[in-house]
Amino acid sequence: MKKFSFCLALIFIIYACNEKKDSSPSDINADGLIVQKIDSIGNHFIEQGKVLGFSIAVLRKGDTLYNKAFGYIDSAKTKPATTRTIYKIASITKAHVASMVLKLQEEGKLSLEDTLHKWLPDYPNKDQAQKIKIRHLISHTSGIPDYANTLDNEFLVTGDPPNKKTYYDFIKNKPLLFEPDWGWSYSNTGFVLMAMIIEKATGNSYEDEVQRIIAKPMKFKSLNHYYKHKLKDGISPTFEFKDSVITGSHWDKFSWIKGDGGLSNTALDLAHFPLGLNNGTLINKQSLEKMTQAQSLANGIKVDYGLGLRMGDFEGENLWGHTGGEESTWGMLKYMPERDISIAVLVNTNSTPHDALEIWGRVALVVLGKKEPKHSDLPITEDLLGKIVGDYKYVDFPDERLYEVYQGNDGHIYVKGKNSDSRGEKLNHLGEGKFALTTYTMDRIIFHENGVGEIVGYSVYANGSFRGLRNKVN
Repeated sequence: MKKFSFCLALIFIIYACNEKKDSSPSDINADGLIVQKIDSIGNHFIEQGKVLGFSIAVLRKGDTLYNKAFGYIDSAKTKPATTRTIYKIASITKAHVASMVLKLQEEGKLSLEDTLHKWLPDYPNKDQAQKIKIRHLISHTSGIPDYANTLDNEFLVTGDPPNKKTYYDFIKNKPLLFEPDWGWSYSNTGFVLMAMIIEKATGNSYEDEVQRIIAKPMKFKSLNHYYKHKLKDGISPTFEFKDSVITGSHWDKFSWIKGDGGLSNTALDLAHFPLGLNNGTLINKQSLEKMTQAQSLANGIKVDYGLGLRMGDFEGENLWGHTGGEESTWGMLKYMPERDISIAVLVNTNSTPHDALEIWGRVALVVLGKKEPKHSDLPITEDLLGKIVGDYKYVDFPDERLYEVYQGNDGHIYVKGKNSDSRGEKLNHLGEGKFALTTYTMDRIIFHENGVGEIVGYSVYANGSFRGLRNKVN
């Protein structure tokens, strides 16, 4: 999922106007001001014409602080989005699948330490299957390559949805990207395999287990697989923003996705999901601790991805949850446990600069009563500078797709695509190997050292949420 820049000027004007409302008569309470500000944010994004429709839900201490929809769910703009609109939640599904795995472990039906071979003895590479455990599949530490780019494109050409044999054919001749526990690489394949294992372990369909473990205990009437909702009124199709025009999207054809995505929900029901994890409705305290524990890799790097959860820190607030989307972020669900605040944003438009990630960040600042940060660029020692400059890459990217960290002629640190002609993004040093991006002020880069003080990579965070690990290659 790519993040796109967008014009902030009008947003700042809106915020400035709202700040003036802080001195409004005392009969307008703080929650009322929060609602007004979020309304302004939502209306602003719709007015820009780059997103067709979306919903925002905010829960605080279990109560609904905000629940509204903006825009439309049809290109003719005859069907307004409502609070009952159901959207694809895409990879937010991964958090649901991981919670199902923890529940099945509580029920004694499987274990996080079970091998892939135990449950899928027909897996095409027996040696790999005997090393890979369930916990690797749902933490992206298995080393199994991601199927998405290859099989998604094949589906668009042939129209034939992949099945078990298709996935196995994709996997069988491919080496692992790394040995289990020795790296981190986002793998939809791991969650597809996990859905297969859930069916083997329970004897039920994956869809039925979603209902049994999550939907029924949480009383989620809207949570279901997308193909179950597809022909119903009130579910939003997916649209594309392309060449300044919003059109239909091929993503509605991908109704076969299961495990790594595929679920659909309303924003309000989705916002309640973390509460079910946190209050014991879905899993017990010990299981939640496992889900929210950062992965300590064998090479010494600790990454802020738990079991099906992206974690991090949003302007001083611990958070966990997940994102979902493709060229842009369609869904953003994050829970801040110390504040007991859950914020869900679901968007029906792909490839838009005004995606769920951007909207979520603006809403979260308002709910927390914070302003967009202004960072000072702290001095950097020659020792640290010498360590961090160099080339980095995601482990599953080809060798030519590198990211370069370098010192510009102005003395500042920058990061850019190695082959890009642009200057890249200026990094502001926050201290201790942490940097904030200049354009996206709530994004972070955190460098990792090994046991002998060498920089071995850096983690990327968007709006405080872990997005990926880039390894240093020189």
